Amino acid sequence: MGSSSRSPNDEAGDKNDANVNSESKINSLMKVVNAKNEKIVKEKDTEIERLTKLLVEKAPEPPSPKSELKIFKMIRNKLMKKG
Repeated sequence: MGSSSRSPNDEAGDKNDANVNSESKINSLMKVVNAKNEKIVKEKDTEIERLTKLLVEKAPEPPSPKSELKIFKMIRNKLMKKG
């Protein structure tokens, strides 16, 4: 019978290389996903700021900056729950 010229250490090294490559690919994909998520959050925050300003403009009396922040957070929480 033919014996393999590869040692068990060679095979273990190949598995390590494959694991490193897989980790590298996963890390690359995670960076892309995180970048897209950051972009989505920034876009939503911009939209929320626009809606907050619109609400403030339509208010009978101008709210305090603290109230504006509460409005912003309330809108943001509702939108983030919807996805």
